[in-house]
Amino acid sequence: MAQKHAQQKIIDIVLRFAEVIGKEKQVSKVILYGSHSRGAHVIDSDIDVAVISPDFTGDRIEDQFWLLQKRRGIDLRIEPMPFRPEDFVLDDPFVREIVETGIEVC
Repeated sequence: MAQKHAQQKIIDIVLRFAEVIGKEKQVSKVILYGSHSRGAHVIDSDIDVAVISPDFTGDRIEDQFWLLQKRRGIDLRIEPMPFRPEDFVLDDPFVREIVETGIEVC
């Protein structure tokens, strides 16, 4: 029960993050992945989040920097990974892992 409550708190944080992003960019999907989606997190685990948006530039560093700025005031544990829809393909092993183990939040 406590595990379920803790995961819901993380999902709520990710939803707030998605809401902030959505004020400036179209968001196709937001997926929680990593230790929090697998239930293997510890107290100081980061919150791995894939953000898919057609509004990203395609420069992953620039897009990630923009996302990192948006996490301020929400939760600094958020580690966002930006993808454009055309880059979020199952041929990529990293994307496949996100899809197979992640939780689609929105």
